[in-house]
Amino acid sequence: MNPEAGKIDWQYPAPRKKGFGAFIDRLVGPGATPAELWLQFGFAVAAGLTMLYFGLQPELGWNGWQVAVAAYLVFDICGGIATNATNAAKRWWHRKERQNFKSHMKFILPHFYMPLFIMLAFFPGQWDLFAIIYGYLVLGAIGIAQTPLYLRRPVAFILYTGALVMNAYLFEMPLGLEWFIPLLYLKLFMAHLIREAPYRPIDK
Repeated sequence: MNPEAGKIDWQYPAPRKKGFGAFIDRLVGPGATPAELWLQFGFAVAAGLTMLYFGLQPELGWNGWQVAVAAYLVFDICGGIATNATNAAKRWWHRKERQNFKSHMKFILPHFYMPLFIMLAFFPGQWDLFAIIYGYLVLGAIGIAQTPLYLRRPVAFILYTGALVMNAYLFEMPLGLEWFIPLLYLKLFMAHLIREAPYRPIDK
């Protein structure tokens, strides 16, 4: 098989209407291949279990609530990184009727719960931390979504670089949480907001 072979196909099959399949189609995009499903769910589960294991280590000193929050968010964010990067998700979340500012922000804004959970579990009362992380997410998403399509990718990379600098110099994340800011913005700035051509496998 030629790994360079592929076709661009914006046409997706009709989403299933009932059962668990309907939920999956609306989450990851209808027509996802088995390989795409294995990648996104396998990565999410592996990342979540790894975080659960490390969160239970005595040297971290985490309580049960903190372990649960960290393990869930790693599962959620890593699953979102892989899912939003798949071509099945690209053609679904960037289909014609969603190619507008309002749709992009409707996806981004509900993610306030991620920095909120981190703040409540590990930095109680530090609302400035929540405000900076979520504020940068919202303002960055606005900037990316309002940028002309042909410049959107480099703008997203620039804003993601800013997030890495913020993580390195603005916050002192404790041992075990160094991943949070880089992976949060990787999921939303890089994996989700950038529209890309949805390559699909060539039928044999």
